[in-house]
Amino acid sequence: MNIKALKEYLENATEEQLKQDIEELDKTEFGKPILMENKKDNKMKNELLICGCNDPEHLVLFLPWEETDKSYKAVFMEIHLVKEPFFRRLKYGLKYIFGYQCKYGAFDEIIIEKDNYQPLKEVVKFIEEE
Repeated sequence: MNIKALKEYLENATEEQLKQDIEELDKTEFGKPILMENKKDNKMKNELLICGCNDPEHLVLFLPWEETDKSYKAVFMEIHLVKEPFFRRLKYGLKYIFGYQCKYGAFDEIIIEKDNYQPLKEVVKFIEEE
């Protein structure tokens, strides 16, 4: 799938479709991070947090990771970054190289509400388990 098709899919997909796609990805070898235990033994699966505004560009993917001997566990967060046009990225890169910084920093937001907080709850549960 190319970038244009992926962006179009993300813009048109419902939250339920995205969750089903993540579940399907969990069933494949591609969806398993290195050294992660078998999904049947691991209580947390990959989780997708979608912003409360339902903008497909405001996504966070949580990927659980646990040593096979259970000595260490962590959760990786993959945060979707908006792709900007080439010259805007070049301008931003030059500002970065020469030390320019906005006083507010460079960030975006994700709105967490009653309807979409469940993936975050699963992450906390996974980390707190012994």
